[in-house]
Amino acid sequence: MSLFQIIARKFQLTPAQRAAYWRRLKVRLSHMPVGLGVYGVASPGVTPLTLTVAATVTLTAGAETTIGTFAQLVGTPGENYIPIIQGACSVLMGGTPPSALTFAALFTGGADYTTQPVHASAMVASTTLMAPIMLIGANVRATSAGNIGSTTIAFTGLGTAQNSTVEGPSSKLFLFAFPGPDL
Repeated sequence: MSLFQIIARKFQLTPAQRAAYWRRLKVRLSHMPVGLGVYGVASPGVTPLTLTVAATVTLTAGAETTIGTFAQLVGTPGENYIPIIQGACSVLMGGTPPSALTFAALFTGGADYTTQPVHASAMVASTTLMAPIMLIGANVRATSAGNIGSTTIAFTGLGTAQNSTVEGPSSKLFLFAFPGPDL
């Protein structure tokens, strides 16, 4: 028994309803976009970039510190993209934890385009905090050379009142570029 026969029996379709269903199905299939998900057809995806923090980075209290910088994202020229940073950052707290800790992303040389604070109750003296990171940027158009954004993207941290340390080997982040809306 075919899937269509099972559906027809389940929903008790009359012969006229079955014929109408087949006509609508043929129309929908004939209007499908060509080349989507077909083997051998190029898709305009952007390869994610990885940032592994190689060494420990001290987050000096009151100063925004660059933890690492991603390579330049490259996409299809003229297309719009939304940069997204996802991963985890391991932070070692001192004897007195910072009163606030914020992670941010920015195009190198510019202002933060998105930030993510760490909840104060998660910062406990002399412990290591594994902070999940999810930073979503704004819609950015790729240049005529395909570069997404004006420069590379930096990942930063800012603690207040007390220093903390980002543990290099156990911190790893990924930078994705999802297709954005055409504005």
